[in-house]
Amino acid sequence: MKRGKRRYEIGSVDRTIKIWDLASGRLKLTLTGHVGQIRGVAIRNKNMFSAGEDKQVKCWDLEQNKVVHSFHGHLHGVYCLALHPTIDVLFTGSRDCVCRVWDIRTKTHIHVFSGHENTVSSILTLPTHPQVVATGSHDSTIKLWDTRYGKTMETLAHHKKTVRAMAHHPKGHCSSFASASTDGNIKKFNGSE
Repeated sequence: MKRGKRRYEIGSVDRTIKIWDLASGRLKLTLTGHVGQIRGVAIRNKNMFSAGEDKQVKCWDLEQNKVVHSFHGHLHGVYCLALHPTIDVLFTGSRDCVCRVWDIRTKTHIHVFSGHENTVSSILTLPTHPQVVATGSHDSTIKLWDTRYGKTMETLAHHKKTVRAMAHHPKGHCSSFASASTDGNIKKFNGSE
């Protein structure tokens, strides 16, 4: 779920994306195009990106309300996605155990971050460290990646079960982040070299 100007987008198990007017609470539009459950959406300018269990990552033009590009490469369902905070790069995580990196201007594939042993279920970009992205996995680890070279920088193994979500500080001024796991724990990590 992502908030936009006076709208709210929701991806769903019914394979639709619903756009709501926040002021009135009314449904404005229903978008169809995925053939599997939608796991995530993200918005940049007039484009929305959606990820689904149908292995698809789609780019929607929100002025025309249609799919303008599909990113292909994942072998299994796509469970999460995130946009880089400062450059036009999209990260997608999948049940195929990898995070793919896409240039959204040229619509080309840049890197495959491989090394997890199970589904990549969460992705976090760090505004204070634009060359670093974190991926959380069902293998109970968080990996920090160098986006310039496509290499693992560090593996954090502090959870005992699936890492379901990660979030950075809401003000974006510090390099700490938190992770939540199905082991019932939330862990806070302080950024460092």
